[in-house]
Amino acid sequence: MNEATQPGAELSEEQAAERLMSLLGGESEEGTEEEGEEPEVPDTPEDEEPTFTIKVDGEEVTLKQSELIAEAQKSRASGKRFEEAAEVRRKAEAEIQSATQERQQLQHALQETQQRLQMFQVPAPDPSLIESDPQEYLRQKANYDHYAQQVAQVAQQRQYLSQQSQWEQQQRIAQETQRLVEAIPELRDATKADSVREAIRAAAQQHGFTPEEINSLGDSRIGILLHKAAQFDAMTKAASASKAQVTEKVAKLPPRAEKPGVSGKPSDDPQQQAMSRLRKSGSVDDAAALLMHRLSKG
Repeated sequence: MNEATQPGAELSEEQAAERLMSLLGGESEEGTEEEGEEPEVPDTPEDEEPTFTIKVDGEEVTLKQSELIAEAQKSRASGKRFEEAAEVRRKAEAEIQSATQERQQLQHALQETQQRLQMFQVPAPDPSLIESDPQEYLRQKANYDHYAQQVAQVAQQRQYLSQQSQWEQQQRIAQETQRLVEAIPELRDATKADSVREAIRAAAQQHGFTPEEINSLGDSRIGILLHKAAQFDAMTKAASASKAQVTEKVAKLPPRAEKPGVSGKPSDDPQQQAMSRLRKSGSVDDAAALLMHRLSKG
């Protein structure tokens, strides 16, 4: 056996390296790596989608960028649809107004035609002409039939226009009623609707509307103004009642005795100053201030 391989013999560096390579199967660490192989690079996490915080009805809401874009697209689409609906409504109202004007002109023309027909009435044919002059009878009958046909056509057209006008009036009242309900939500509440209508009626009477005018109101704008007038009257009455109550309480308070030697001089007492201000102004605020001073001092 070679000395280099005997147990306990010291090995040189070269022998130790050869021994280690033989134990590893003759391969070194460098041999285990493939030539040209690039080191692996750890995957980096993708950037998270940015978020934005916005306020919706006073509350903060956090949305992702994609969600915010989607909401913006929906909002823009909704706004466009609302604009289109408003444009359709304006065109419809313009067409209705134009049709109303044309109908009024037609009614006026029919009325004039009816008046002319009444002025130049054609008498019925004489039955005696059947035997004596049949041709004259036929001529008179033809004239009378033509006249009667014109009268019937005018009456029929006027009746149709009247019915059409009534239908449009009903539609207009329904639309104005809907607008009034949208402007005054209390009218949707069955427990408040009657009192609101009564307040509007009372305000209308107070401002000079006749019962006939009140019953035939067809403009929601007038109803809204009358409702606001009724609310203002109610607020005024409540303020007057509050002022009267405060004044009554102040009047019932016992007068505070003045100290000797201070009569006729300006007082530094806040209560006396409050009383002086109340006498000069007579306002509810000054009366309330005096009442608070009295109550605080017992």
